[in-house]
Amino acid sequence: MNNKHYVVIPGNTDLNRGDQALVWESIRLVKEAGYDENYYILRSGETEKEIYLQSRQTKELGYKIIKPILRHPKRSDNEEKEGHFYSKKQILVWGFRGLIEGLARILLFNRFTQKIGMFFLSSEQKKTFEIIKNADAVIVKGGGFIHSYGGIVSTYQIFYSLYHVILARKLNKPVLIMPNSFGPFDGPFVKWIVSYALKDCELITARETISSKQLSDVVKSEVPVFPDLGFFLQKNEDFDARKYLLRQGVPLGQKKCVGFTLRPYRFPSSKDPIQKYKSYVKTIKDFVLWLQKNNYYPVFIAQTLGPSNHEDDRIAIEEVVKTLGNDEYVIINNIDHNCKDLKSIYAELDYLIGTRFHSVIFAMSAGVPSIAIAYGGNKGEGITTDMELDDYVIRIENINLNELKNKFLLLVNNEFEIKSKIQKYMEFANRNRIILKEKIKEII
Repeated sequence: MNNKHYVVIPGNTDLNRGDQALVWESIRLVKEAGYDENYYILRSGETEKEIYLQSRQTKELGYKIIKPILRHPKRSDNEEKEGHFYSKKQILVWGFRGLIEGLARILLFNRFTQKIGMFFLSSEQKKTFEIIKNADAVIVKGGGFIHSYGGIVSTYQIFYSLYHVILARKLNKPVLIMPNSFGPFDGPFVKWIVSYALKDCELITARETISSKQLSDVVKSEVPVFPDLGFFLQKNEDFDARKYLLRQGVPLGQKKCVGFTLRPYRFPSSKDPIQKYKSYVKTIKDFVLWLQKNNYYPVFIAQTLGPSNHEDDRIAIEEVVKTLGNDEYVIINNIDHNCKDLKSIYAELDYLIGTRFHSVIFAMSAGVPSIAIAYGGNKGEGITTDMELDDYVIRIENINLNELKNKFLLLVNNEFEIKSKIQKYMEFANRNRIILKEKIKEII
């Protein structure tokens, strides 16, 4: 381990093109700051198939994929037969497994118990420990994974999410947190764990003002705001997205084309999550029928393809289209597309309705007016508020047909103003990216 190297956490996820973009853009930013060294990235997935699909595109760029020290409690495909909602049995099995493994991994935090903790690691995990121990810095990719909604699993969930950050701090490694969303922090000891993990990091940045305020209250210091790194993702110039979409049957130039990204969602704060999900699917279906009636053409795009059912957009898309009763739509679902390819595709559309928020970021940064269906923390409302576009957000818990229609009509009628605000924000974002790059230079 004589060469300089950096570790990117919490995990590489090629099947989630939004997270993939954040990993790639985090590394690109640090490289541009002058650190064109070796990069190791924690892998995602538990089965061989998952690991391959979650890593193959990133490995092609020359980055090294390493095994996480604390794994997700899921261990095989057979553990997810219940669809995208977890069963009580799954929660109990995973909870027991997570508790035992979590306690063993805590031993690595203290130099007096590290030898005992090392005993419980596989040979791959021991290599990961040495890579982190000798790293020049640990980089937390941008995103929105640090939040919890209370309940019995919230404490472990937040510990699992932040484990490698705590380990890096215990090994005296500089930790740089790229622009993230933070909060809510509901659940026993959640705020304490967040404060313990983050308060002494060399760099903490939020990607929107709401999260900055929430985390500042927890760590007792000001958290600066910088744009989500997904705004800076470049299109794939070698991919002719227009020609590709025309081959798929999308009537570009003949009809106004409206992109859709959907996802399975568990509605964790709802008393009846299954009914809430069915209502979400029905609302989208009814809205698509209304669009078709008004001569718009829907294009469904699978932004995230797994590995779990909960993260597989194809499930939600199929549940919508099977009830449409017509074939006046196109589904874009290509596992070989990467985040740059998808940005090229979004750039060809007229409008986007995005449940996957990075589809909204990709589209808006290409100048496409978009409506965000917000879920999971502060990212949707926070970023659009900073862009002065919060009129075009709907919380997934509150979605209904009339509001979706009204917001879409508002989007169409204010298209010029929206594009102007997007351009203004992108100018601001590019200036602030330069400032963030200078901060990284100062720290590393």
